[in-house]
Amino acid sequence: MIREQSLSLIEYLVLAYLSEAPEQQMRMGDLAAAVEMSSSGISRLADRLAKQG
Repeated sequence: MIREQSLSLIEYLVLAYLSEAPEQQMRMGDLAAAVEMSSSGISRLADRLAKQG
């Protein structure tokens, strides 16, 4: 799936955590901690994923 969708591993992990979360929602800080990223890094990643649909 990673190759088919051109996702990086971190993008895949973020989407996996969100898909397993209640109502597919997580606080940004919790998501950042789960994938071991900074708050600003997860915000940029989330923006990029949102733009990609």
